[in-house]
Amino acid sequence: AAFCSSLREAVALVDCGGNFANDCGECPNGNGETWCNGECTWFKQPTGGMCLAKVPIPGFVKENSPIGANFYYWATAFTGSIPVMLIFSCVYYARVIVGPPEMPKVGFFDATPARRGLFDCLSKPDVCLYTTFCMPVVAGKNYHIAGVCGFWPGCCFTTALLYGPWACWGFWPGIAGGLTILTCVRAFLAGMVQKKLGFQEHFCKNFIYSAFCMPCDVGRESLEADKEVGADVTCCCTVTYESKVSNEIQNLVEGTVDKAERSCTKNRMCGH
Repeated sequence: AAFCSSLREAVALVDCGGNFANDCGECPNGNGETWCNGECTWFKQPTGGMCLAKVPIPGFVKENSPIGANFYYWATAFTGSIPVMLIFSCVYYARVIVGPPEMPKVGFFDATPARRGLFDCLSKPDVCLYTTFCMPVVAGKNYHIAGVCGFWPGCCFTTALLYGPWACWGFWPGIAGGLTILTCVRAFLAGMVQKKLGFQEHFCKNFIYSAFCMPCDVGRESLEADKEVGADVTCCCTVTYESKVSNEIQNLVEGTVDKAERSCTKNRMCGH
């Protein structure tokens, strides 16, 4: 009986790769990642890490690769975030994009608004909240307004860029070679939005912003697109519109002043 009891206890233990413990959390025993092997894997965090039980990894993913080493993080983030994002996207689409009234698109004769700075979105709490927690819907809305692509394709692409398995390479998309193509696509789409809004596009600058400061870039893009059509999107999924005439006059004045100031700065002729 004592032997059977000891056998059951041994079977219940977790193989840490060089020692045994009651669960993966006890494997390191103060020794960190080096003692977390076998049936367990080390989950890296900004403040350190923790030892967790391995989850099944697809055969095409190598366990010792950057993606394989953080597959648990990606699987948890993906399965936890995507359903919530999908539900919110449907609500956002119904209330903001479809309306009524339906979200307008940029017209050929619409006046170009003033260019916003990269961090101007920080002055708009609603835009900051949207781009921080719901960036795919904001990007989809921007592409819809500019007529670059529909809301859902833009939303799905941004979701893939943010939550795909390549996100295991780093905290923000774009810092690993595996994301180069997707970042290029995002930079191209951002350039198309700028062109539709009447701004000069810069692919290299868009690529850098998309790789290292995507939330601010999408937020800035949202401010410009919303101003173009006279929309003000606030939490939660509420949108109001300025009158067409009033908005066009404001955009014309702001755009003219902005171009004059940029030309003045560029040619160093201010005050002369």
